[in-house]
Amino acid sequence: MAILQNMPDQIPVSDLQETSPEYDGNLLSELNALYEGGDSFNNIKSQFLPKRPIEKSELVSSTHYDLRLESAFYTNYAAGIVDWFSAKVVEGNPRIIVGDNISDLSKAYWESLNHNADGCGNPLVTLCRWAAREIIINSRAYWCIKFNEENSIDGRLSLFDAITVDDWQKDVDNGVQWIRRHTVDTIRDEEKPWSAATKELHFWTFYDNEKIIIYTASRDVGKNWNKKDIAIKTFEQYHEFGNPVFDIRSDESMWVMDRIKEPAIKLFQREANLNFYLDNVTIQVPYLNLNDPESWKSLPMTPLGAIVLGLNEKFGYASPSSAGFEPSFKSIELCKRSFYESLQIMAKEAAALPQAGRLSGEAVESMQKPMEILLGSFAWPIQDALERSIASLKEYRTEPDADIRVVGFGKIEADETELEELIFGQGVVNGAETKEGGEGGEETTDD
Repeated sequence: MAILQNMPDQIPVSDLQETSPEYDGNLLSELNALYEGGDSFNNIKSQFLPKRPIEKSELVSSTHYDLRLESAFYTNYAAGIVDWFSAKVVEGNPRIIVGDNISDLSKAYWESLNHNADGCGNPLVTLCRWAAREIIINSRAYWCIKFNEENSIDGRLSLFDAITVDDWQKDVDNGVQWIRRHTVDTIRDEEKPWSAATKELHFWTFYDNEKIIIYTASRDVGKNWNKKDIAIKTFEQYHEFGNPVFDIRSDESMWVMDRIKEPAIKLFQREANLNFYLDNVTIQVPYLNLNDPESWKSLPMTPLGAIVLGLNEKFGYASPSSAGFEPSFKSIELCKRSFYESLQIMAKEAAALPQAGRLSGEAVESMQKPMEILLGSFAWPIQDALERSIASLKEYRTEPDADIRVVGFGKIEADETELEELIFGQGVVNGAETKEGGEGGEETTDD
């Protein structure tokens, strides 16, 4: 029985803005910005760099905070960590293996998923890596079976990310009954295709075990919805596949980006403060050391003028001592250390969780290090969801006994030295860096 029965032709947009109690769009936006960096981070950079108490005072110009925000540069350590994890998860080259108990035509279809899983030319290993990245950043993702041609039984895989799936319902066994996905397209003026987009076209797509329903609504770019805005049902299709959406969900205690969020923000703040001081303080300042304090009044002030210094009088440049920045440098190193320690703690927790038992015996036997078991904890949800998807496809294609297997999620080897170098940089020995440098504040003078 379809869960989404008697859906109306129109729904107020305000109703569609209601989300699942488990959905936190603000948190997901922050986590994705910390991973993506660039414009995604800069658009909400002020959220990560709060004003100091003195900058909130009327005694201090707002320009001070604006300059500090402008000079704040985000070093994206999180992306390196996430990409290292997701690459390791698929290092075994996940793929579909087909037995001989099916026709050559069916065998060709199943094997085609290895090099064109989504119908857009992306191989299965790429989609699995994207899925690993998504659950590492956002703790969940979804496989969706799609059919690119009407009446086709050759389903393709599509990956839905967590931030777009904002409402859902589950059954008593924690299985997905239906989901709602919210996506946005931008529309340009047809008479001025070179200009910036002027409209946003919003889609709310519902999936359940019998129907796919789409509602759409548009608004001007930069505008908010009002209470009278209505979304129109623009698509409704019945299907006989069963629910085409399969959730990929890792244990919330293994939510990497949520765990390293605070160290990432604190590290950004420390580096932002240091960059601001370096930009605005460590510049050489000219100075005059004259015997006669009033002698400057008699100095020529023309563009081509020259200053003649008397005996024991000096002109030169001075810069602040670098010793004043040492606490900032040490704080940055401590923040980097907290990155690494957080991941180490997660690895030890993963080794003690029951989910380690969901990996194959061969995989667990080969994973001796806690970090390898942590990586395995991201592999099994992807493999499990993929196997459920394939089982549904086999039933739909009337091939329930076909020998179709997913392999490549087995042995994972992790050299933690690579992870250390990602966080601390080259030349790290046991997490400690060799530093060179001396005291600053030297003067360069001309007598």
